[in-house]
Amino acid sequence: MGSRYFALSATDIGKINAVYDRAALIALPATMRADYSAQIVKLSNHAPQLLITLNYDQSKKDGPPFSISQQQLQQYYDTDYKIIELENQSSTLNAASELAVTEQVWLLNS
Repeated sequence: MGSRYFALSATDIGKINAVYDRAALIALPATMRADYSAQIVKLSNHAPQLLITLNYDQSKKDGPPFSISQQQLQQYYDTDYKIIELENQSSTLNAASELAVTEQVWLLNS
């Protein structure tokens, strides 16, 4: 993710009514996630988000996609949103089909 994303302002992109994050957060290394989530909150002016994450033992396979735990999600969004898990189900990663993976769907709402 380039620095241009972090230079965007709400004026640059206009009003956002909702955010759908299918694979952005899980594609980023831990060092970028806090800045990414803060920018999403700022750009969207706290618009609701539908966020899909994967949760697995990261020591068995390094990402991307990266594993995001509920605790990590709370670190990134808890001060700005109520975080509600809508769904979770077993899944697989194509390159590591033997790895136990949980795919989770979250609603982040102010």
